[in-house]
Amino acid sequence: LRLGGHKGMKIHGVAVSSTMFVCATVSSSRCCIFSLSNGAMLCSISPPDIEFPVPVGVNDGEIKSETVFADSNAVSICASGFITLVCQSKYFTADGEILREIVTLELFTLEGTHIGSKPLESWRGIPNKIVSTFDGRGIIVCGGGGTSVHLVSAAKPLLFVDEWKISRDDEIYSGIGAYDIDFGPSISRPVVAVAGLSSGALRIHALKGISEWSEENKKRATMTEAVGSALARPAEKVKGLFGVVKGKGSGLVGLGKEIGREAMSNVKGGSVSGFLGDVFKKEYP
Repeated sequence: LRLGGHKGMKIHGVAVSSTMFVCATVSSSRCCIFSLSNGAMLCSISPPDIEFPVPVGVNDGEIKSETVFADSNAVSICASGFITLVCQSKYFTADGEILREIVTLELFTLEGTHIGSKPLESWRGIPNKIVSTFDGRGIIVCGGGGTSVHLVSAAKPLLFVDEWKISRDDEIYSGIGAYDIDFGPSISRPVVAVAGLSSGALRIHALKGISEWSEENKKRATMTEAVGSALARPAEKVKGLFGVVKGKGSGLVGLGKEIGREAMSNVKGGSVSGFLGDVFKKEYP
């Protein structure tokens, strides 16, 4: 099936949602959403017009701007009916001198209505991947310095919730970042998170509920039976989501020791601190 809509421009981002039965393709000038049933294009989204404060000492009339969808595969379709995209805005003078570059997360409905924007700190760079939570209430953004968690909501679009840091360089983009993240044994019941980082490194973190899952599967005769049982179980909606990484915004340097302490405390106390905690149950001002 050949999908059109981009007028021959390079497609650098693709996302598919079997829940919403749609797929999306992204080029620099537009995002096209298609039905998986017949390939018909449901809507076409253009980069929003974003206005930011003019740099000090520069007249407003001397500045030109250009906003495009960033050259990244960071695009996510949520089960709640939203799509998150990444935009890159450049502000430059009439002579072509670049004054400022801003990377933003953009939240749209699947009908193409723009809900809101979230500017990212310059040291985060352009996100590499965006992963939606199981119930569509949040997204995890992989980028420079680690991953960040944002709320998916029409009332509070892309509100920053928490982050999973792998670097302490918050002032500049150091090149150290997260490129991918996955949860196991299934996204519907995550008990462990694995993040793929720069230089081929992996970060593994125990999530809320890992001890309960482990105790259930200790009774199984083999690991194969344990994994098979977990994957065969009907999907359950995650109510508390993932848990928190030892307090808001805490770093994960020396993560192996932290996991060891968490695992031991969980065996004794019956619970483990997870990735996001009950953040989506909180009331945000």
